[in-house]
Amino acid sequence: TGLAAAGCNMIVFTTGRGTPGGFAAPTVRLATNSEMYNRKKHWNDFNAGVLLEGDSKAALTQQLLDLILDVASGEVKTKNEINGYYEIGILRNGVTF
Repeated sequence: TGLAAAGCNMIVFTTGRGTPGGFAAPTVRLATNSEMYNRKKHWNDFNAGVLLEGDSKAALTQQLLDLILDVASGEVKTKNEINGYYEIGILRNGVTF
């Protein structure tokens, strides 16, 4: 709790059904498939589903690392920060698979 309050934490979270909850620390939400990412772009930060569509694993890994570094440096806000979602998967507004 103290580290999160001091800004020393970040969570990288893979979505299941894509609930929009966030946590006290910035939460990078990885969509596991493109359909969910495209339906919920306002909740998800990264589309890992493109790997299954033929995108290069090395290129996708670099994109994810770049995103994580941008969030850690404060250059990019995560969707939970932008939307003010700090609950732990409790809020359910919108489509749920």
